[in-house]
Amino acid sequence: MKPISSAPAVPLFTKDKEKLLGIYWKPRVDKLTFNVRDSEDVDFTRVGILSKVAEHFDPLGLAAPMTVKAKIRMQKDTMKYANWNDELLGEDRDWWVHWFQEMKKLNLVELPRCLFPDQENIVKSEFHTFCDASEEAYAAVAYLRNVYRDGTVRVRIVMSKTKVAPKARLSVPRLELNAALLGTRLAAFVLKSLSPGKRKSIQCYYWTDSSCVRNWIRAAASSYNPYIGHRLGEVQTRTEANQWRFVPGKLNPSDLATRSIFEDGEPITAAWLEGPGFLMSPEEFWPKDLPWMKIVEEIKAACVHTIQQEPAADWSDLSISIEDN
Repeated sequence: MKPISSAPAVPLFTKDKEKLLGIYWKPRVDKLTFNVRDSEDVDFTRVGILSKVAEHFDPLGLAAPMTVKAKIRMQKDTMKYANWNDELLGEDRDWWVHWFQEMKKLNLVELPRCLFPDQENIVKSEFHTFCDASEEAYAAVAYLRNVYRDGTVRVRIVMSKTKVAPKARLSVPRLELNAALLGTRLAAFVLKSLSPGKRKSIQCYYWTDSSCVRNWIRAAASSYNPYIGHRLGEVQTRTEANQWRFVPGKLNPSDLATRSIFEDGEPITAAWLEGPGFLMSPEEFWPKDLPWMKIVEEIKAACVHTIQQEPAADWSDLSISIEDN
């Protein structure tokens, strides 16, 4: 029998990029990236801008610091331009030209795809959800923190969600509470998507820079007005009060997805992709929690009903008048 000749090895992947739900996967290096095309043929009207923004499908919210800027700006343009086909002029047009230019920088961004690399050596996994809000938008971003046998720590961004603040003006504490609710829903969705074995061994932390929200979570939801009480009740149902911790605003990565202002540098920073630096350190070096305080704002109004008794009628004069007659 003649020996079988060894055929040349066929590569498992023949493309440098594979499209996965709006983002791109580089199978050779197992990393995720973006593929933003040039937008030279933009029709600078509300309908034209919307069609171009919709091309950037980002279901995991990995580019949220950039996409939320477009959402906020579109809300402002809606209030300024009545018709969908009105042409954007001046500063409004210049803002969108700059946004499209910044979006092309996403093509240089790469991040690891695997959430549990070297899984057999992981001794502890943690799920960290950060929440923040501004007067323009509120956001939540989740990270997976794995600790290995040799003490190595790896942090991976998992998913984020953003929402534009409603046109009806809300107080910042209420927006921060909406961000906390968004974070709890995001964490529940991601943890449900993981396999049962991994899900049971993951410890959850929730971070916010709002001391008001943290104190609300530690109080009874029934004590507050319906707007606060309903949202607070869902947060308390999905999480425990001791899972919520304070993080300074400068260290909160979700803050990057709540503003429409462009900052110098890359459109997506390492603080967004890798989480705050303190996650690479042991827990004793994390930000210290603040003491609990009772928040009297938004307390449900109490109705007190009183009965005022009229004085008893004096019949003496009436009886006298009858006798006189």
